[in-house]
This record gives sequence, structure tokens and C-alpha cells, in this order.
Amino acid sequence: MVKYILAAATAATTSPFSGGALTTAANGAYGGTAPTTTIIDTLKNVGNAVFSVLGLVFLFLMLYAGILWMTAAGEPKKVTKAKEILSQSVIGLIICICAYGISFFVMTWALVLAI
Repeated sequence: MVKYILAAATAATTSPFSGGALTTAANGAYGGTAPTTTIIDTLKNVGNAVFSVLGLVFLFLMLYAGILWMTAAGEPKKVTKAKEILSQSVIGLIICICAYGISFFVMTWALVLAI
């Protein structure tokens, strides 16, 4: 029984990804060394994902406002609401684009200064 527990503990402490065929394949595919991912690369990927989601939110808000405006049938309250949604979503898009530009600039300089 102890023999099986020790075998299970040994198997649990060794990762299937640390060495072996996977590392050999990665090293061969990348010309000898597998690429490493830095924290800056990870932050860039997270930022890109967040800005992609915000772009989808903008798209859906624009569609909703357009449909609301088209179905307003001349009702001033609905038209005003649609115009407000349109203007607020455009302002939000401008803020997101500026935030993306700032974060891209900061991450690029952080990568340059880290080297």
C-alpha cells in the first residue's frame, strides 16, 4: 500500500509538461529553444482581449440605438433616447481608443526598457 502511495506522490510532483517529448518537440519547432512569455506579453494579450470585448459592446450599442431610432415611429422620447445612446457609445469608443493607444505606448516602452 505504501508503495502505491509513494508512486502516486512521485507522479503528482512531476509535471507531464516539464521535459520529455513535449519539450523536445517545442525545441525542434522553434529552432532549439521554445519561446518564453513575459509578463508584458501576457498583459498585452489581456489588454487586447478587453479592448475586443469593448469593441463588441460598442457594436451592440450602435445596433440597439439604430433599431430603437428606426422603430421610434416619430416618437420624440424614443428618438432622443436613441440619439443619447449613439453619442454616449461614440464617446465611449473614443475613450477606449485613447486607452488602447496609451496602454500600447506604455507596454511598448516597458518592453524596450526591460531589455
